[in-house]
Order: sequence, then structure tokens, then C-alpha cells
Amino acid sequence: MTATVNGSGQTVVPIGFKTTLFTLAAAGMCGTAGQNASDDHCGHVGVFVDGTSCNADGGAANGVAFASPADAILSQCMSVDGSHDVELVLRHGDGTPIIDFTGMPIHANLSFAATGP
Repeated sequence: MTATVNGSGQTVVPIGFKTTLFTLAAAGMCGTAGQNASDDHCGHVGVFVDGTSCNADGGAANGVAFASPADAILSQCMSVDGSHDVELVLRHGDGTPIIDFTGMPIHANLSFAATGP
């Protein structure tokens, strides 16, 4: 994949995704404070690139997405070029992960090779 530069000047690769029976909303926009912490059908997608090594300034994620595609921000990584692993995690409106019936966060993983713009 060829990385591009977004409107904020970040080098990114867009990652398309689809949710079912889930409303994508900005943080805190899933209703009341209680709903933001517990509604398993509303929230956003946390983006993790190469584990936590590409998180900005020690942040909790590489980025968040309120719509598809999600941007994997490669300019926060040691190198844009090369292989990258991405994990997309469904999160409540308060940012906590949504847990499935097995006790694990609902997520999807993928890998790709990127070259800089």
C-alpha cells in the first residue's frame, strides 16, 4: 500500500471496515455518562498500529475512527516503509473496550506492507 498525507500533515494508510448493529459516534456522544460506559452498540473504533509502538506521545491508541476508513497513522512509527500490523478495537463512548461473551475485546487484525508517499 502506498501511504498518503492527510489534511493534518500525517502520513496515513486508510483501513476500511464495516460494523453491524453498531453506531459509530464521537467520544462521549452515545447518550448519558452511564450509556457511554455501558452501551455495547454505540462507540468508536480504536486503532492500534504495531502494538503500542506507533502511539503518539504515549497515548492509548494510534488513533480513533468514527467512520470508515480508519487512518493508520504511520508518521508516528519509527518507519513508514515496511510491514505493519493493525488492530481495530470496538470501544464504548467513554473509550473502554467492548468485551465479547468470551471476555475478550471485540477486534479485527490485519497486516500490510507500506511505502511512503
